[in-house]
This record gives sequence, C-alpha cells and structure tokens, in this order.
Amino acid sequence: FGLSGRRVLEKRGGLIPVGGVLRNFFRDRVLLVGDAAGMVSPLTAGGIHKAYRFGKLAADAIADHLERDGPHPGTVVRRAYPRLALKHLARWSYDRLPVARALETGILTRDLFRRLAERVFFDRMNGRM
Repeated sequence: FGLSGRRVLEKRGGLIPVGGVLRNFFRDRVLLVGDAAGMVSPLTAGGIHKAYRFGKLAADAIADHLERDGPHPGTVVRRAYPRLALKHLARWSYDRLPVARALETGILTRDLFRRLAERVFFDRMNGRM
C-alpha cells in the first residue's frame, strides 16, 4: 500500500457527550447516530453497542423511507431510543454529590449494591445495555 510516506493530516478529540440524546439529532436529509447524537450511556460513556444498534436501525429506516416512503428515519430512531431517566439521574448525582464518591469506594463492593449497579449500568433486568 505504500504507507511509508504517510503523514497525519488532522487530529481530533473531545469529551464524550453524556448529557443525553441531542434534542434535534435529525432534520430533513440529516440523521446523527452514536456519539454524534449523544447516544451513549450517561454513566459509563459507553457507546459502541448503541452506535451499532441505532446505526443499523437508522440504515433500515432510511432504506424503508427511500424504497417504500416509510416514516422519516429520525422519527423511527427517536421512538426506539430509551429515555434512560434513572441513568441520567444517577449521573447527575454522581457528578454533583460528594456522597456518590464515598459509595463508589465502599458500599458498591457489597452484593446488594453490586446488583443495583448492574441494573443501573447495564440494565441486566431487561436484557439491554
């Protein structure tokens, strides 16, 4: 491939958006998904699973919209995206309340709170992430 003469053209970086899905992540002929749309876990900032899941949903919805005049793909994605209210509250609390850091070091190692953390972080009760 002749990569010996390569050079970096541009570097980019930034914070992972954990504030929730953008209010306007779609319009007319534009649809953002994944990190670009704020579709990440508000607690862990994880987004690969959501990017894949909602990227595929968006692709299917775009095809349906173009081939069969289905609903706008953004509307389809918005309806499918979970609200995550409990996770957003937990993130807000963790960022602002000093007791949250104390919980992290002690209580969360105990079984009851480990299960609670699994529920909040990974939504294991519903089989979703």
